[in-house]
Amino acid sequence: MNWTRATAVAAAALLSVVVIDPPTSGADVVISGPEGSTIVSAGPCRLVDTRPGPSQAGPRSTPLESGETLVIDIATDPGDCALPLETRGLMMNVTAVRGTDTSFLTVFPGDAPDVPVVSSLNWTAGHSPVSNAVTAELGAGHELGLYNDRGTVDLVIDVVAVIVATTDSREFRMLEDQHAVLQAQADAIAAAMPLVFSDGFDFRRLTSRLPEVVAQVDFVPPRDGVLTMTYSVNAADGLAEFHSCGLTLDATLDTGHIQQGAGSINNLAGTRSVTVRAQQPVTASLICHEIVSNTAGLNLSSGQLVATYLPETAGLVSSDS
Repeated sequence: MNWTRATAVAAAALLSVVVIDPPTSGADVVISGPEGSTIVSAGPCRLVDTRPGPSQAGPRSTPLESGETLVIDIATDPGDCALPLETRGLMMNVTAVRGTDTSFLTVFPGDAPDVPVVSSLNWTAGHSPVSNAVTAELGAGHELGLYNDRGTVDLVIDVVAVIVATTDSREFRMLEDQHAVLQAQADAIAAAMPLVFSDGFDFRRLTSRLPEVVAQVDFVPPRDGVLTMTYSVNAADGLAEFHSCGLTLDATLDTGHIQQGAGSINNLAGTRSVTVRAQQPVTASLICHEIVSNTAGLNLSSGQLVATYLPETAGLVSSDS
């Protein structure tokens, strides 16, 4: 028996819930972020500009060499920025200028033992300035690492926001409460969606006039609800004068819904809805047999049984009709 569950896409993926306090003139905008941190707007301000001249910012005024890693301690050399001591990460706009070879830049925590195999920015030789938005965690000592793979390149880095540590748990309790509400809503939606089970056959030969189970599904209802069973059978046998098919729930034959047909091609169908109880196992079966035949046996060319369970939480009135 094959069975499938009808998917209920109840998306409760809480990527971020923000709490924004309306700023007064000149004030920072504070947004609650992951637990233990807060995102704070920072200007923007220029952290690094390796080009010589009046625009230069940060620890150097020369381009990065091929294969070079530049580590910046933002606590001691924040460029033109005034960054909080609690800063644990940066949201930046990073620009590569005058790259002499096709290369890439990796931005990473400056205390990492190795440069991660990732690319934060890519450019080709002689290309005009290329920029990208980059968010990076700092090292434990506020270090930011910059690795250039090939050629030489000048870097311009503007900080647009900082991620700072916080001891204020009020905003994070609000986040947790919001997540709990959304999760409860998603669970309620998923609980109200139907379960669909099915079984069928492409060919089946009945070998006697006794009822035979030709399709069957089994499941345990998670809560009270309504089970609707629907079947269809195509019987093809030139010698069959009559045959019948019916539905059973457990071992009780549903005689009120036996279908009969005659002739060489018989297309039978039926349906039945019954109340089922929580945690009580259910076996729904499609049973067929021949009534009168000149020879023993009956060929069924195809058939299918579909059982759809709908829990009471869907708001429907359960019935046994």
